[in-house]
Amino acid sequence: MRDEDEEAKEQAQSTGIYTHDENTGRFYRPILRLISASRYLFALAVLSTFVASIVLLFAGTRSAIMMLIGALNPLQSTPLLRTQALEIVDYFLVALVLYVLSMGFYQLMLRDNLDMPAWLRVATPGHMERHLLGVIVTVISVDALIQVANWDRSTNLLGYGVGVAAVIAAITFYIWVHDRHAE
Repeated sequence: MRDEDEEAKEQAQSTGIYTHDENTGRFYRPILRLISASRYLFALAVLSTFVASIVLLFAGTRSAIMMLIGALNPLQSTPLLRTQALEIVDYFLVALVLYVLSMGFYQLMLRDNLDMPAWLRVATPGHMERHLLGVIVTVISVDALIQVANWDRSTNLLGYGVGVAAVIAAITFYIWVHDRHAE
């Protein structure tokens, strides 16, 4: 029983809910356990982002098979194949973003002892954010490339291009400022 009291006291001190009164401390013990256990709710985020990643992987694979079947048709145009290939890459990149999020949530909130490649290890929310921002810039770039590949020259892409460039510049600036403050 004494170890439990000490553990509750340490939890209370770490969360800022600490009192010297033993009776009041006993009142907070169930609340502290509930707060501590609430991190397991992030299992929902882990599972949801992981499932969404798998769905996109299957969708990208299905699109690749359909592209292959279409490529066997002699009437299929090369620009259409190029656009389809870029869209397949987009599926896989978004799947990667969701996978990185899933593994990041898992490592941050549930367990951090996964056997992962070094680039996918997440120790802080900042690490996860950094991984995510890099992949987001890539996804935005691929989406912009798809728009350019599909451009029929009847619309003006300048506004779209400026918007994409502004988002990428803002993310790059954020990463640069964040890295300078980390040093």
